Amino acid sequence: MNTDHLVSREELANNNGLGRRTASIEPWVSAEDLALVLAVSTDWVYEKAASGNLPSYKFGGHRRFRVSEVEDWACEHASGKMAGMTRSRSGDFA
Repeated sequence: MNTDHLVSREELANNNGLGRRTASIEPWVSAEDLALVLAVSTDWVYEKAASGNLPSYKFGGHRRFRVSEVEDWACEHASGKMAGMTRSRSGDFA
């Protein structure tokens, strides 16, 4: 039996067995969690997401969000002190 195509445990631990390092997948957050972070109501989050104003995805009837996309959206739509701020590669605002 030829096992040349199999990936070693070391390769899996180091780079997911893909032969190169890959970025980790950003976790999804729920509307409830996002509402807590943004200090708004869950209804507001659902309303903005359903209208397409807030970036979101639906999986099996559940709406999910990527924090990085919501942060980008907030920078574009913010008023006051955050307006005009950009996020650096490290994720900090400048």
